Amino acid sequence: MLAIGSLLNAQDGVDSIPSIMDRGMALHDEGKYEMSLVEYRKALEMEPKNGFVNYEMALSYYYLGDKVHAEEFAKTASKEDSESGVQGVILLGSLYDEQGNGKKSVKTYKSAIKRFGDYYLIWFNLGVTYNGMGQHEDAADAFENALANKLDHSSSHYALGTMQQLQGKRAEAMLPLYFFLMLEPDTDRSKQAVASLNDLWSQGVSRDGDENITISIGAESSKDPMRMSDMMISILQASDGLEQNEGKSDFELYHEKATALFKYLAEMDLSNRDDYYTQYYIPFFQRIADSEHSVAFTHYVLHSLYPESSKWVELNTEQLESFFNWLDETE
Repeated sequence: MLAIGSLLNAQDGVDSIPSIMDRGMALHDEGKYEMSLVEYRKALEMEPKNGFVNYEMALSYYYLGDKVHAEEFAKTASKEDSESGVQGVILLGSLYDEQGNGKKSVKTYKSAIKRFGDYYLIWFNLGVTYNGMGQHEDAADAFENALANKLDHSSSHYALGTMQQLQGKRAEAMLPLYFFLMLEPDTDRSKQAVASLNDLWSQGVSRDGDENITISIGAESSKDPMRMSDMMISILQASDGLEQNEGKSDFELYHEKATALFKYLAEMDLSNRDDYYTQYYIPFFQRIADSEHSVAFTHYVLHSLYPESSKWVELNTEQLESFFNWLDETE
């Protein structure tokens, strides 16, 4: 009799929230946002305060351009202590940011960090908001905190490098961009990251018609030893034109510069700093520079833009596999 009752319920169209939400999310993924809301409302009638249901409703309203209803349902979702609650907070912060209310967005994210802990996506979105407000140093700090909680979040490495470049911090921009390229080596962003690295290398270095090389370093009042690396970066870049480097390929020159920079940064006295650079980036890249895998590393991070490296990556899969295995063992 129980079996027959269950069958009759199914035939009468009695649905569970998971099955309703599955249908709604499938419609959302197809871009049929209004139809997805029809499904979500069925689930909402069953559990009006369900964070998952409210978040998905907020998201569909957001994609429909109805920011008022998106905010309403995101607020309800954000009250739940769950993954859906976190996503609701992030959507709320993004909505405030888009409305031009950066301060409210920052407040929302900071409150969420106190409540949910160091969740990397909250830190990342806080950084995005700070960047929109022109507070690049605060944005960089937020992206570092995101990485401290999720090392393989490629967007945080890319964003951190961009923030440091905007502040004129050359070495501090280069390291996260190099790391980003290990995680995301062959996308449109990869090509932009390599282009940014090239700009950072060549900044302040010029050659005239007689092949004379001029190095210019902007005035910098900071006593941070890391800023002293600007001169070394320029010297390494200028060394491309030295007689001793004649006949070397572009890759050989690039590899030698990168390796020398990683070793130089590791030898600097940075005892006055205690951040993601001194704790992770600098020791990590020193290990690469001192290893037998530095050539594989350089080819891999450059292969989105340089044919020579692209060909090397194609032909040397075993060396790359050895490099990645070594990375796994050193983490």
